[in-house]
Amino acid sequence: MRVFYSFLFLMVFNPIHCYWFYCGYKGIVDEASLIMRFNILGGLLFAFYFFFSITSVANWNGWVRTDDLLKMDLVFCAVLSIIESILFVLEFLFIPFALWKVRKLSNE
Repeated sequence: MRVFYSFLFLMVFNPIHCYWFYCGYKGIVDEASLIMRFNILGGLLFAFYFFFSITSVANWNGWVRTDDLLKMDLVFCAVLSIIESILFVLEFLFIPFALWKVRKLSNE
C-alpha cells in the first residue's frame, strides 16, 4: 500500500510543484495575476509539507514514525525516516523564502 501512495505522491505533488514554479516565474516575467495563484499554492504546499514532516499517515514517515521505528530497533528504517522528514522540513522552509523572493522581484 505504501508503494501505491508513493506513486500517487509522485504523480500529484510533482505536477503541483511544477505549476507552482510556473506561476511564480510567469508572474514575475509576464502576468502579475499569476502571483496570487503562486501565493495560495505556496501556502497550501507549506501546510502539506509541514503536516507530512510530523505525522505518519499513508506513505509519509514523519517524526512520529521515526520514534516508533527506533522503539522497534529498526535503525536503518529510522534513519531513512529521518532523512525523509528532514527533506520535508527543508521543503516547508524553502516555500516561504520563495514566496518572499517572488514578492520582492514582482514589486521591482
